[in-house]
Amino acid sequence: MSFKTDMFIMTGRGTPEDSVDKYKRDNRGKDLDKEWTYQEVWDELFSSGNVLPQPLTEAHRVVYCDADALVYRVSAACESRSVTTTVDGIDVEFPTRTLLKEYCVDVDVDYEDLVVIDKYVNEPVSHCLSTLKKSIRNIYKELNATHVIFFLGGSGNFRVDLPLPTQYKAARKNLHRPEYLKDCREFLNKYYDTYIIKGVEADDAVQSTCEHTVNNEKAYGIAWSLDKDYHVAMKQNRYYHPIDKEIVELSGGIGKLEIKGNSVKGDGLHWLLFQTMQGDPSDNYSPKPLFKVRFGEKSYLKHFKDFTNEKDLLLAWIDKWKELLPETIEFTVWNGTEAKHDWLSLANLYMKAPYMLTHPSDTTTFSDILDRYGVDYD
Repeated sequence: MSFKTDMFIMTGRGTPEDSVDKYKRDNRGKDLDKEWTYQEVWDELFSSGNVLPQPLTEAHRVVYCDADALVYRVSAACESRSVTTTVDGIDVEFPTRTLLKEYCVDVDVDYEDLVVIDKYVNEPVSHCLSTLKKSIRNIYKELNATHVIFFLGGSGNFRVDLPLPTQYKAARKNLHRPEYLKDCREFLNKYYDTYIIKGVEADDAVQSTCEHTVNNEKAYGIAWSLDKDYHVAMKQNRYYHPIDKEIVELSGGIGKLEIKGNSVKGDGLHWLLFQTMQGDPSDNYSPKPLFKVRFGEKSYLKHFKDFTNEKDLLLAWIDKWKELLPETIEFTVWNGTEAKHDWLSLANLYMKAPYMLTHPSDTTTFSDILDRYGVDYD
C-alpha cells in the first residue's frame, strides 16, 4: 500500500481547518479487507519506506496508536445510554442503574423484581465520524506528530486459545458494543495509516513498534495507549495517556511496584511478574483459584516491592509460586480438555497472557527470562 504524507483531501463543509484534512492518506488501491500479520506490518513500517521514511531521523515524531481504544471511545461518546423499567405501572427512565436503584430505595421497591432494559440513542453517524477526525487531528497536534500509525485488532488472537481454566477476555463477549464502532473502524482503515493485525493483539504491535523506534531509531517514538499492560515493557519505552493527558516514560528493567489509590501499580519485570501471579480480571485470567491459600495484591506488594535485583526477585518469586501451588496442578481447560502442570509449565502458561511480544519472532517464555538472569530452576 502506498501513502503520501503530504496529501490534502477535501472533506466537505465546515471551518477552513475542518474543510481540509491534511492527515488523511492517499489510500487508493488499498485492500480494505486485508488483515496483516505481525511480520508484514513490521516489514512495511521499518523496511519498505512506503509509510515511514527510511531512515527515520530526529525530525520525525511517530505515534503508534491503539486504535481499538480510540474507535471505542469515539463511538461510545456518540451514544447516550439509559435504563428504563416500569415501577407500579409507571414507566421510568434513568441515566444509570445506580440512580434507578436509589429511586427504588426511595419508593420502597425491590430493584431485583424489576425488568430493566438498556436503552441506547445515537447521534447521526456523520457526527461520530466527524468526532473521530477531530480526535485524530488532536493526536497529531498534542504530540506534534509527523506520522501516526493506527493498529486495529483482527482475527486469530493467540491469547484466546491459551489453555487456561477460563478463556482469555471471554467475559467481554457479552458487553455492549457501540453501534458506530464498525463504522469508525472502516473509516479509519479507509482514510488513514491503519493496519488490521491478525494473530496478535493490536497492543502487541503498538508496544513493540514504539519500543523499536525508541531504542533503535533516531526519531521520537511514542504510543497512544490506555492499557496498563504497556507497563510490562522491559526496555525503555513511552506512551501518551489520552485521559490523563500525560506522557509516561518507562525505563524498563526491573521496574517497580507501588500503591496508587487502592490498587497496586508498577512497571518492568516487577509488573510482568505481578500480573502473572495475580492475573487480570479485565482480561479474565488468574491463577489464584489454583492456589492453596489466599495471596492477594497487597500481600504481593509487601512481599516483593523492595527487590531491586532481577535475579533475587525471580528467585523469591519462584519460592512463593511453589509455596502457593500444589505439587501437581490439574484443572479443566475452558474448552473442556484436562490439563496437568508442574510449577514451571504453569508459570510459562500464565506469563503468555500479560507478556507483550516485542517483535514478530518473539517467543520469550518465563523459562527464557530465568535463563536471561542466570536463575537455576532445575
